[in-house]
Amino acid sequence: MKTYYIKKTEITNVAVQSPEWEKANVAEINVASPDSESAPNATARLLYSEDGITVKLETDEKPLLGREKRRNGDIYLDSCLEFFVKPFGEEKYLNFEVNPLGTLHLGFGEGRHDRTFPEIADEVFDIKCSFENDKWQLKIYIPFAVFDELYGKHTDTFEGNLYNCGEETEKVHFLMWNKVESEKADFHRPEYFGKFILEK
Repeated sequence: MKTYYIKKTEITNVAVQSPEWEKANVAEINVASPDSESAPNATARLLYSEDGITVKLETDEKPLLGREKRRNGDIYLDSCLEFFVKPFGEEKYLNFEVNPLGTLHLGFGEGRHDRTFPEIADEVFDIKCSFENDKWQLKIYIPFAVFDELYGKHTDTFEGNLYNCGEETEKVHFLMWNKVESEKADFHRPEYFGKFILEK
C-alpha cells in the first residue's frame, strides 16, 4: 500500500497554476491495468488547509476526449481524471471523476453497485481545468465540511486512490496510483486504496 503525505498550506483552495504547488509531494499515476492500450504520463499533487483539501491532477494524454456534459453522466468513457477518497476506517467512499469539459461525476457508497449521488453543488468543489504546456491540469477543492456532512467527521488519515482513464478514447487506458490486483480495470476496489496523511 502506498502512502502520500499531504503538506499544509495557508491558502484555502489553491489555484490550478499557483506556485504553491511546488511544495506538494508528487504522486505518480503510472500503474497500467493489463487491458490498457497506452500509458500517458499522469500525476497528482495534494495540499490541505484548515478548511479542506485541494487536489491537482495532470496528464499529457493526447488526443483528449470530452463529450459528457451531464452531472453524474458517463465520465469514464471520456478522458478522465479521478480521485476516490474516504476518511480512514469508513466503509463508504466518494468518487470524484472529471472530464476535460469540467463535468463532474460524484458517487458515494461502499462499492460499484450501491452508489448514490450526493446533492452537493458543483460550485462547492470549484473545479477548474487548464490546458498549458501540452498538458491537461485539473483542480478540485474538497472542503472538510463535505466529509463532516457525509460522515459526521473528517480525519487526519484518509484512504483512496488516484486514476487516469478513458474507455472510449483513441487509445484506451486505465492508470492507477496504488495498484489494483485485477485482470481488467476495476477502480471500485477500496481494498486496494492507499493512504493519504495530513502532514503536521
